[in-house]
Amino acid sequence: MGTNKADNYSAAVRFEQNGLLVEVKDNEFKKYFAGEISRDFTPEFVQSNQKKVKLPKIDSTDALKKVYSLEFWKDFNDKCLSCGACNTVCMTCSCFDTRDIIYNETSFNGERRRVWSSCMLEDFTIMAGGHGVRNTAGERMRFKTLHRVYDYNSRFGGDEHMCVGCG
Repeated sequence: MGTNKADNYSAAVRFEQNGLLVEVKDNEFKKYFAGEISRDFTPEFVQSNQKKVKLPKIDSTDALKKVYSLEFWKDFNDKCLSCGACNTVCMTCSCFDTRDIIYNETSFNGERRRVWSSCMLEDFTIMAGGHGVRNTAGERMRFKTLHRVYDYNSRFGGDEHMCVGCG
């Protein structure tokens, strides 16, 4: 998805054994490095992870059912706090909630707002009447993971998926 590279930055830093290498692009910061020894330095962006992860190809309903019913997902019931922090740091997250704001001046006026939320929160799928669609942390983790590695690919095709490998 190209998330491993940035062209629009103020400064880049690389730590070396005997000091730092700094590339400063923003004129506002250049004054802090005036008089320092100058060397050619261009930041290097990570091209591949040291640890390789091969995502399974889910190319049939049977394969999806097999992944969907893995016992592995139940492990998250004890491990996941359902705090939503993983969605907060995920750059491909697009989960949202809709809030109705009623103005104090009159209860006849207000607005509907779309706010960022997290599919990992316990009450994210609660509907009218209190019915929840994904009630355990494992069910929510399964949904989040399959959305990133299966749904996106099945909708838009190609070899891309939404997971950028942040951990």
